[in-house]
Amino acid sequence: EGLAVMIDWIKARGPRPFLHNVELEIDGPLAPKVWSKKIL
Repeated sequence: EGLAVMIDWIKARGPRPFLHNVELEIDGPLAPKVWSKKIL
């Protein structure tokens, strides 16, 4: 029952914009070029 209430609350609230609070460096030979060159 508690999970159903939480799901209903999330649906009613709707999505929120994602905040990029943390600068994260992922660098390595296996990292995609999109990440290492910061294309996104």
